[in-house]
Formats: sequence, structure tokens, C-alpha cells
Amino acid sequence: MLDRLYEGKLRFRGNSGGVSHVGTTMVQRIGTSCELRNERAVHIDGLGSFPYRWLRDSCQCPSCVHPSTRQKLHASSDIPRHVQPAAPVKLSNNALHVRWTGHKMDSVYDRAFLKAYATPVGTREMHGDEHLTAQGWTAAQLEAKPARFVAYEDLRNDPERRLVAFEHLAQTGLLLTSNETCELRQLANVFGEIRHTFYGQTWNVVAKKGSTNIAYTSLSSGSTWTLSTYFAHPPRLQLLHCLRNQVVGELDPTSGAIRQLNYSPPFQAPLPADTPDAVFDALELFANTLEEDGRMFKYLLREGDAAVFDNRRVLHARDSFHDPMEDGTDDGEPMRWLKGCYVEADPLLDRARVLRKEILSNVASS
Repeated sequence: MLDRLYEGKLRFRGNSGGVSHVGTTMVQRIGTSCELRNERAVHIDGLGSFPYRWLRDSCQCPSCVHPSTRQKLHASSDIPRHVQPAAPVKLSNNALHVRWTGHKMDSVYDRAFLKAYATPVGTREMHGDEHLTAQGWTAAQLEAKPARFVAYEDLRNDPERRLVAFEHLAQTGLLLTSNETCELRQLANVFGEIRHTFYGQTWNVVAKKGSTNIAYTSLSSGSTWTLSTYFAHPPRLQLLHCLRNQVVGELDPTSGAIRQLNYSPPFQAPLPADTPDAVFDALELFANTLEEDGRMFKYLLREGDAAVFDNRRVLHARDSFHDPMEDGTDDGEPMRWLKGCYVEADPLLDRARVLRKEILSNVASS
């Protein structure tokens, strides 16, 4: 309800070199919750300040946002820098009403809309991204998370378990699943579309004689690595499905807590000759840090298990093992056989957001 409206003298700071100006403007207070502080913005207690330029650009009326496509019908650059309301702003029915010169109808911004865009936190909450934010972990913390392992049947048939798995993968960068009943492509399609690379859609990881890639040997990978460091933009998610594991000595450790990293010593070319000692020292410190107690989670992949991990955030490696096929003493099937593929993260994040909204909607309507 409008308590008072008056014309008066205000002192405000504009953008002309930080000089204070004195001007005449309409000052409006609606109760104690909405106040026009200066000629550039309106302030709402509990929400924050909203510049007029932003408000005009963010109008959601049918002449500004197409009713069916929900896409913007103007560019942000179309909004004048000093745009002003044509009349005093109003707060009514828990929404801000603003009339603009030349605009056919009032722009209406409800409290939920303003809250969503007032801060980055509000925007993340609107999209449900607080459930998809990366979190650091130690091996002990990851071991204590029941969501680290999910059965494939639950991923496929149980929306709530699937959402928990999606959010756990987004948060920690690592998910383990049992996948004995389907082919790798079927599992990958739960998370998103497979990314085709020069390896093909999928590839086999087996130890073989005369290998041209250390991944296809029985050697320990030593330091943990990020795969596909050949790329400027490595694939985001990697899946490794264990089809056979009858060797001795193989473990798959992973290490987390870094936002993004391309690091793979076996695939590293010689550094430039003028590389300073500080670079070598930094690499030594980083490698030693990775090997510290508690930073590495180890898991023995059993036949049917699959690991899904964020290839830009979680480093992975393996211990050495023995496979007769590699030394040529056995021409049969490999003793250790993994099948891998890549999936990008955008489909996963999108599916998680949609799934959360659907589940919450079903709960609200039941």
C-alpha cells in the first residue's frame, strides 16, 4: 500500500567521474520494503537493489519475451543507459510494477523472479545448481558416501535414485555402477550422448604386445592422469566398463578436489628447453601432493562394474598387473578388458535439473 509519495531534492552519485550531483526526482516509499534510492535503481528490502536498465532489459511481458518460445525479442544493447520509469514504481501483490515510456503494458516482476536474479546464489538455487556444485573430498569422505555406488537397474528405472546418482557425480566427479545386463552405450545414454573422438564411439582397453599407448599395457600408470590431453577441450565425462578382470594386482585409484586439470605425464612431450626450474619444482610438489595419504580413493573394478568420472576434474590411474596376452604367451582373450567412451556434461546437468523439478512437482501434487 502506498504510504507516501513526494517530490524532493536528492543527492546521488552518478557515473560521471564519481562527482556528486543534486537533482530533482520522484522518491517513493511503499511501506518500508521498496524505496527509490536514486535515478538509477530501486531498492527492495530483503532482496537488494535493481538497476532500471536491468529491470527494463529483464521485462517478461509478451512484447519482450515470445509467449511460446520464451526467447527474448530485444537485445540488451537496445536499452538506453539512463532509462527511467514513466511513473512511480509500485509494489503490489508481492510484485514490483514498473511503467516504461513507450511500453504497452506495465512490467511485472514477482518476488521469486527478483530473488532468483538478485545474487548468483539465487540464480543457482532457481536452476537447482546448488545440488550440482563441485565439492572437494578425501578418500575417507568419498568412502563414506553411499551414493558413490548405484545399480544400473536403479539408474534406469528409479527416477529418485537416478537423481541422487546424477547429483553425486556432479558434486564429486566419480560414480560407480554395476552394469552386467547392458552394453556400454546403453549405460552412457543414461547420462548423455556419446562424444565421438578419433578413438571412435567406444574403445577397448586391453594389454597387448607392441602397444603404442601405455593405457594398453600392464604397466603401472604411475602418477594419475587425465585422458585425452591431446585435446584443447578434453571430453568431460569418461566411462570405463569392466568386461573382464582376472588379473592380479590391478586397482583403479582416483584423486579429486581440483576444479579442472589436464595432467598426464605418460603423454607429455619434452618441455621447451628454456623451461625454468620453477616449473619442474612445481610439478614435483604437485605429484607429491597427489600421493599424500587420504587424497586417493582406490577401488577394484569387478566384472560388470563401471566407473563414471569427470575427466577434467578427477585424475585416475591403475596399478601394474600381469596379462599373458601382452608377452605373447597366450593368444586367447585378454585377462583384463575395459570398454570406454566419453560423454559431455551438459546433458547430465540438464537431465538432473529437469528430473529434480519433475520429482518436486510430483511430490507437491500428491
